[in-house]
Amino acid sequence: MQLMMLSMKKKISAFLHWSERYTKTDMHYASKGIFWILLGKGVLALISLATMTAFAHWLPKETYGTYQFIVSLLGIAGIFTLSGMSTTLVRSIAQNKEGTLLAAVKEKIKWGSLGSLGLLLVALWYFFHHNLVLAGGFAIATIFVPFRETFAITPIFWNGRKRFDLEGLYRVLPSLLTLFILIPVIYFTDNVSWILLTTLGSYFLFDGLFLLRTIRKTTNDDVDKEAIAFGKTMTAMDVIVRIAGNIDKIILWKFLGPVQVAIYSFAQFPMKALGGALPINSLALPKLGEKNIKDIKQGLLRKFLYLFFLSVPLTISIILVAPFVYKTFFPQYAESVIYFQAFTLLLLLTPFDLLGAALISDLRKKELFVVRVGSSILRIILFFTLTPFFGIWGVTGAILLTEVVRAGMIFFFFQRI
Repeated sequence: MQLMMLSMKKKISAFLHWSERYTKTDMHYASKGIFWILLGKGVLALISLATMTAFAHWLPKETYGTYQFIVSLLGIAGIFTLSGMSTTLVRSIAQNKEGTLLAAVKEKIKWGSLGSLGLLLVALWYFFHHNLVLAGGFAIATIFVPFRETFAITPIFWNGRKRFDLEGLYRVLPSLLTLFILIPVIYFTDNVSWILLTTLGSYFLFDGLFLLRTIRKTTNDDVDKEAIAFGKTMTAMDVIVRIAGNIDKIILWKFLGPVQVAIYSFAQFPMKALGGALPINSLALPKLGEKNIKDIKQGLLRKFLYLFFLSVPLTISIILVAPFVYKTFFPQYAESVIYFQAFTLLLLLTPFDLLGAALISDLRKKELFVVRVGSSILRIILFFTLTPFFGIWGVTGAILLTEVVRAGMIFFFFQRI
């Protein structure tokens, strides 16, 4: 048996080496990375499915819509935790400047306190307007703003080390452990505050423990000061991006109420799991951080075309299977299917992430600013323009159109490198 396994490994290695002549890619690196990343994504997808099923069966739509409204504002407040620093950290770790991890954590917590202050004001506003449900929810969210995204930085470190096995492990474990605690809470109560406290508190505990473990495993105290500065620049770009990424549910809440927010969330939520079906950024950033982008530009374009042709059958398959998945697991949200199928078209644009990763690795600040901020401003304008007239379709159409524009800008700027 051992000889058979050894022989199989040699044959696989030989095949991967042969395929490199055509793909112009380090297939040993890619196959190893893809295996671990897709394994992690698969487990996370199952965890998301279990979570969604619990929400669908045991939580009223109005309650779930309220929960999503609070989480959306929490997501906007999270911009103060310097979200752009997570992307630049990969490059620093790939260059063996591991002290950047602790420096980034300290900066993120310090600035995150401003986000807490903002949500506290929101909580007080709802309290004085006698909406105790939202006041209590936002008060709980206030506590966790500095830590929610900061403690979740652990997988980024291991991605920079190209330890995709540990990256996947530290993405999966907090979600899995949180699921075990959250499901009984959802079953026994529909209280938004308890659900928020359980979710945010669990991630705080588990992400925090794994981050502490990772910090202890850093091999040096070297800090990439350029990455810290660039991370703040990326965060400044992300202000509008973050608002655009979370304001959809807030607008739907104001115009159509919590039930429509719930229906829309069940259409959008699976896309967050599917968004990593092609793990381009996770694989590309550590490698690109070691190279001169101009030298590999043509090779990146070839890989872009390969990825695009791969995304087509994936997209079609998901569109076809979606009605059966919704009917089986959450029939209460059958009206969400058509919107989810529309969102699935975004998978066709996933290959543009490879070109976007090249812009990040090449530190193209002005180009990234135009892409990220320009497309986000367009999205916000379309949200306010289309949602009052077309409801959920208005939000969906705004996202699809904006992503097409964003992809076009990425391609244009990549061509100019």
